[in-house]
Amino acid sequence: MIKRYMYVLLLITACNSITSQNRQTTSNQDDLASINEEQVSYPEIGKPMPDFTLTNIQYYEKKEASLKDFKGKWLVLDFWNRYCVNCIKGFPKINGLRKQFDGKVEFILVGRNDGKLYSGSEKIYQRILAKYDLDLPLVYDASLFDKFGVTSVPHIIWIDDKGIVRAITAGTDLNTENLNAFLAGESPYVFHKLNKKEENLKKNSYDFSKPLLIDKNGGKAHDFLYRSLLTGKNNTIYGSIYSSFFYPHMGNKPGFSAINTPLKALYQIAYGDTIRSNPDIIDQPNNYGKWWHTPLLEVKDSSDFKINPKTGKGIYCYELIVPQSKKANTHYRQQIMQRDLKSYFGYKVTVEIRKMPYWKVKTTDKAQKALKTKGENPFVAGNPTKIELVNQPMKQLIRLLWGLHQLGSPFIDETGIEGNIDISLEGMLTDFSTLKKVLKKNGIELEKGLKKMKVIVIQDPKEN
Repeated sequence: MIKRYMYVLLLITACNSITSQNRQTTSNQDDLASINEEQVSYPEIGKPMPDFTLTNIQYYEKKEASLKDFKGKWLVLDFWNRYCVNCIKGFPKINGLRKQFDGKVEFILVGRNDGKLYSGSEKIYQRILAKYDLDLPLVYDASLFDKFGVTSVPHIIWIDDKGIVRAITAGTDLNTENLNAFLAGESPYVFHKLNKKEENLKKNSYDFSKPLLIDKNGGKAHDFLYRSLLTGKNNTIYGSIYSSFFYPHMGNKPGFSAINTPLKALYQIAYGDTIRSNPDIIDQPNNYGKWWHTPLLEVKDSSDFKINPKTGKGIYCYELIVPQSKKANTHYRQQIMQRDLKSYFGYKVTVEIRKMPYWKVKTTDKAQKALKTKGENPFVAGNPTKIELVNQPMKQLIRLLWGLHQLGSPFIDETGIEGNIDISLEGMLTDFSTLKKVLKKNGIELEKGLKKMKVIVIQDPKEN
């Protein structure tokens, strides 16, 4: 049971990553040999790509190729694994780019199909290939993940026609505009994705368990009795560190912190509930379907909320430290954060009850009988192309549907099913129209509806 539940946990983790990246944990790498970072040379921008050989290449004119075989044209290596929803969603785009830049740029997918966690990736890719009619070279080579310091996916390495590394990015920057710019000899701004060595160096520059700016933790130290701090993006810290809600306390630190956080998320934290907003796989209180998942903007000019990754506009760091006697008072601390946002940005913010869209999860009496569990040993498995539940409650299905489509309207169980169910869903489940069809085949309908929910509304302040 523990091993099977791990698959569902990995699926949810892939969908819920703040940076939309599927991180490979230490336990995920138990099939790879340990590599001493001091003895390896990871790909580095502006330098020749370390040599490598690809074997057993699928859907390509050669079964084996090395770096020198691609001299004279650009090469894009796209690392992925079976749990990365964003990787899989990006395959049709990459397929289109390969056709568009035929003869100029070659694209090769580098996946993992090894060990107890990643075996089965090939079967999943076959379904994806059939769904989108892909024509992409593909190789499975777990050793390249370690060799090139890949800690999370999507991880894309751009190599020019002379074998020089020009960029290492996530998936967002891989587009027509940037490819044309690179081919024209330009250097467009793209997000630099760190390798394992670089990431560890960045992480050591900031300890999130300690106050910002104390003991050179992100800056110079100053004595204080009470502090609330708002800054712009902090480039010395890699990535974002923040919760989706204002939790009661952060260890022994009497306050709250959110590092490199979008402005809209700061308002979500300051004015939202103090419990989770998603139907987490862990049985904890949540407000899923009771609170709308993001603030609504009703302002004339929304530029404050638009993110510019190059300049850091729209991204902020906020930290609050209060006296020890106040640390247990969550609402007190949350109200201070509200006042700070009001003081700096000036917006009027209210929490209102509004009718918001949701998906009614419904079924018929006949379908209920078919779904009723046969009573076998409980089992849960899930990936972007298949979900299987045996002897599980409906809430388990709701959790997995949310995991695949987090930014859409919530799924609310209105089936009336009280006991456990057995169900198997197979198809490109990240495609919402496909998901609806697959559910319907199993006797479950998704019907649009409106439901009263709490909504954070951000408006312009009233003019005096």
